[in-house]
Amino acid sequence: MKTLCIVPFTSKEFPLLPHLMSSYDNVIFLSPKGIGTDKEDIAMMQNLEPLGFKFCNSIKGSIEIADDVLVSNINVEDVALYNFAYDALECAVKKGKKVMSFLQMHSYQKELLKKRSKINIDFYDNYEDNVELESAICYKERKNKLYEFKIPVLYVSELIPDSNGYRVFLNLISMFKKDKIEVLAISSDTYNVLINQTVLKFEKRNNFPDAIYQINNYIHFLTLQKNPDVILIKLPQPMIKYDNDNCFDFGMSAYMLSQAIPGDGNICCSYLGTPILQFWGNLNDSCKYKFGYPILGVFVNNKRIDMTQEKRISTFCVPNSSEYRIQELKLLNENNSLTFYDANNAIDFKRFYTFVIRNFFDIKFGVI
Repeated sequence: MKTLCIVPFTSKEFPLLPHLMSSYDNVIFLSPKGIGTDKEDIAMMQNLEPLGFKFCNSIKGSIEIADDVLVSNINVEDVALYNFAYDALECAVKKGKKVMSFLQMHSYQKELLKKRSKINIDFYDNYEDNVELESAICYKERKNKLYEFKIPVLYVSELIPDSNGYRVFLNLISMFKKDKIEVLAISSDTYNVLINQTVLKFEKRNNFPDAIYQINNYIHFLTLQKNPDVILIKLPQPMIKYDNDNCFDFGMSAYMLSQAIPGDGNICCSYLGTPILQFWGNLNDSCKYKFGYPILGVFVNNKRIDMTQEKRISTFCVPNSSEYRIQELKLLNENNSLTFYDANNAIDFKRFYTFVIRNFFDIKFGVI
């Protein structure tokens, strides 16, 4: 019986849960009490119905019974949580556990841990696939000509950060695999290494037009290597600014990618509280005119923007089954040509995949 310990387990690791559970018999969700108290259901952090998985707060006790330890991607600026993660990492090294670390660290810290470890530690905090080398090979051959892609290209976008985009991205990968559709999935999320998908830090490439050529050549290189049936890309930033205090990158990364890898459709992930009328029609038109592809569907989660915050966007989760949320989804569908789905409902996701995504492929209904 193989056991994985995720430390600290936060909302960022939530989308990985179904994919990790398939590789392990048991998963320990180790976090400090500020995230979840001992034996509290992990669903509470997103105000969802109980899932039956409980938090643990004891580093020593959790690491002791684990076979593998996944140390989460925590920013050094989050001092208390970072220290908790580092303490757990040191404990795992001391006990000779297999460690997959996404924790941000200096090179000297990694060297010290490697010397003390009985087995190898895998560090992924600065991980990215070898884009420069492989695209440079293509660069010499292309002579400033962009490659075309003959397979469907689908984008996953968010209106604001942490709008369940990564969950939708991972769920689409799973559905493609069930249908035996070979997918080339790309995002800037380092957790992609856990599911054998591509990590590309789009946000590091802002030197137009070289970045467009480089990304185009690299994705072309990958298609030659993997021969996929579909390309799936999660945008690194929201595709539009929220307001003058939350501009993100003004949609520049979305535009850059649309020029490098022209898309066929966009799966948009949203929060609760967007305007019911006009907004979504205008956004869809803008998406088609600016980026060249339409919005195929919108997944609405249970997060609302905290309007008490003056500048930086902050969200909170309303109860997933609240009448307010159900009513908003109903109004959005009644007053828009786009279709809106419940981001936390597996049946809704399957419906979207079956009747929208499958249209890009020659697959009969009922295969799943």
